[in-house]
Amino acid sequence: MTFNPADFLDDEHNIIDNQTISEINSPHNYHLLISGWSTDVDRQVTSNYPEEKETLFRLHDGYLICLDLSLDDLFVNDEHTECNVEKLKEDLEACLEYFHYDINVVLAYTVEITEIQNNYDYQKRVKTKNDLKEVINILRKRMQELRKNSTHIKPIKSNYLFEEIKKYGLAPGIEKAHENVSVNGNSEIEKEAINTLNKLKEEFNNIKFDFPDGVLTAFSQLYYHPEHSFQLPILLRFKELCHAELWNSKDWSSEIIKDDTILNTPVLGYYTRDDEDGCKGPHIVLCPRNIEAKVSNRVDIGLMYKIVLIHELAHAQMDKNHVALKSIFSRAMEESLANMITLQWFKEFDHSNYDRVVSFIETQPEIYKFGINQFNAGVDWTKWRDSYKNMHDLLKDWFNSCFENPKLTNPNDVHDAYNRVFDNSESQNGNTGLIF
Repeated sequence: MTFNPADFLDDEHNIIDNQTISEINSPHNYHLLISGWSTDVDRQVTSNYPEEKETLFRLHDGYLICLDLSLDDLFVNDEHTECNVEKLKEDLEACLEYFHYDINVVLAYTVEITEIQNNYDYQKRVKTKNDLKEVINILRKRMQELRKNSTHIKPIKSNYLFEEIKKYGLAPGIEKAHENVSVNGNSEIEKEAINTLNKLKEEFNNIKFDFPDGVLTAFSQLYYHPEHSFQLPILLRFKELCHAELWNSKDWSSEIIKDDTILNTPVLGYYTRDDEDGCKGPHIVLCPRNIEAKVSNRVDIGLMYKIVLIHELAHAQMDKNHVALKSIFSRAMEESLANMITLQWFKEFDHSNYDRVVSFIETQPEIYKFGINQFNAGVDWTKWRDSYKNMHDLLKDWFNSCFENPKLTNPNDVHDAYNRVFDNSESQNGNTGLIF
């Protein structure tokens, strides 16, 4: 599928510039973005869509190719439905072959209510022809829903979507933050980080991380590289960063924070849903300089990256209701459970390193170290994931009982204190869930 500018010639047979071509191309309401990686950009695939647009990105060890099919004429009425479906099916089958049976399919459109917002709606990674049936059936239903509520949907041109992909797209899922840092040696640390993460990617290939809806966004999957990318994009940040800056916690007051100086502790990594530095939507940030500083005789650089990465993936797994953590009490619960999940992961998938991970967590600030207590108590972390995380008074009571002297260490007591948070929150909200 190739978009050839030479097809647009003026009367003197000169190639029209890109701006003029963009003006000729009419905008569409509904776009099906199809992307994949290929090392062969000379092949051509015949398309049933004359208005199809294509863009090509040269990224690291391959070409990320993104195609845009207009869906404006798809499923218009019963008379043309089967014809349109058959055309779409043929194009998707051609894409599958072109991209070696691994493509990403995303429904994109633009909504304008108070401001323009690009929606990357339905996403599917397609590896077999059977997957195409699901894609078409879901698109049929989704398009019908959208057409019923199309008042605020605005036409948009392909080049606008492509520019956004170029602006935010990472390749192959690991990128350096755009920051001015006057520190020597970043390039070597960066190479080491990328090499280490690529090795971890191979190890994680056959391990499923269960992320809630909205964590793996359709947009991030557009540039997913089957061999090199993590499911979540990873940004490498070399700027000095401590917890006080990351958590915006200037108004917090707690003796444990003062004693442990956690607010001044360097950040090893974090998970966020905010757009930043070439990442659009949920992603993980790792701080290579701070991670390297934690290397010891017990924990080498590879294991250190693995600990931090799994800890941040644990945060992503708990991000079901997309709630901001606004107190030290909610932070203590979240960070301890993230370390608990980390310990569970090593216990199951990398038991030979389990004791080393425990020894590292024992050196961390108290709210992180409490993950060992949560692990030994076998608490159900999905209760926290499924809650809205803002039950301030209940979390404060839990925090005081767990961290103030005498601190809770007995697994049964830790388990009971944890369950009380959720049992009481249900009773206070009439067993209908937490609403704040």
